[in-house]
Amino acid sequence: MQVIKVIESGPFTTVQDGGRYGYQRYGMAPAGAMDEVSYLLGNLILGNEPNAASLEFTLKGPRLEILHDTTLAVTGGRCVVTVNGHRKYFIFEPIEVKSGDQIDIEWITEGVRGYLAVKGGFDVPLIMQSRSTYLRGKIGGFEGRRLKGEEVLSALQSNNSLGRALTEERWPSYLPPFEIDVIMGPQADFFTEEGVNTFLNETFQISESADRMGYRLTGPEVVHVDKADIISDGIPLGAIQVPGHKQPIIMMKDRQTTGGYPKIATAASYEIYRLGQAKPGDQLSFRSVSLDQAKEKKNHYNKWFQGLTEYVSQRDQGEKHFRLFVDDKSYYVSIKEID
Repeated sequence: MQVIKVIESGPFTTVQDGGRYGYQRYGMAPAGAMDEVSYLLGNLILGNEPNAASLEFTLKGPRLEILHDTTLAVTGGRCVVTVNGHRKYFIFEPIEVKSGDQIDIEWITEGVRGYLAVKGGFDVPLIMQSRSTYLRGKIGGFEGRRLKGEEVLSALQSNNSLGRALTEERWPSYLPPFEIDVIMGPQADFFTEEGVNTFLNETFQISESADRMGYRLTGPEVVHVDKADIISDGIPLGAIQVPGHKQPIIMMKDRQTTGGYPKIATAASYEIYRLGQAKPGDQLSFRSVSLDQAKEKKNHYNKWFQGLTEYVSQRDQGEKHFRLFVDDKSYYVSIKEID
């Protein structure tokens, strides 16, 4: 079912789902949503399967024409969704749209990436058990590339019930600076004591060359003991390589599967969604945590996310929700129907 025509694609918009796993042994990057929290919440709000394909946009969302009545949800970095130039919606809420409606997703003001989910999920080919776009491999998503104007997207059928909007006080925060928990290693011993101290006590900045593959950082030099080369080994999500130029690189969703530079540390898994919303110019610092500390924090993260999913998955119980705009400020109102 054709549901959306892309009028303008925005600076960088691709189709993504939860990622392509089980194929790194063959050199295939996982790809997938950079901010999994926002991506998953969008699907839950619409009653979709958790791994349904969405659009991931950067800096600004696309401008769209609706071809068939459906429901959308925009999640991720702070932005405003405008329907037909005057009806405004915020993120993390279901938006019912009709055939002929014009949708515009404005510039992101906090974070850098947003997600547009559609009822049922976008219907693009399933390649290696995923619909995610891997740009360097030119596979997945919409013809293995970013979207362009004048393209038409289809959605899968779904009869599932909608979830409910996530109220503003529950939205994830993406405000810099970012202090990122890391587990040292696996090659921390390839760096001098001074290099490790620099890594853990100084501030770095995300460079303009950061992308879905990795975040190149600029800042003080992280010094190696000897050469900046190792026998190539596997690169996990969040691995922080330091090549010969002595500037760290955080490996992200489109990372290569192996690499020959030493990894001073690895970002904790519960930090990845926030890193996915960090943009060039944002400042980062690193905090070493033990495995036990990381496990405890991961448990807190799991409880936090479970709380969000349970809230969104609850049905409205006779409540109607409204977004009011007064003097450019928004107010979320819930009114319970009384028989």
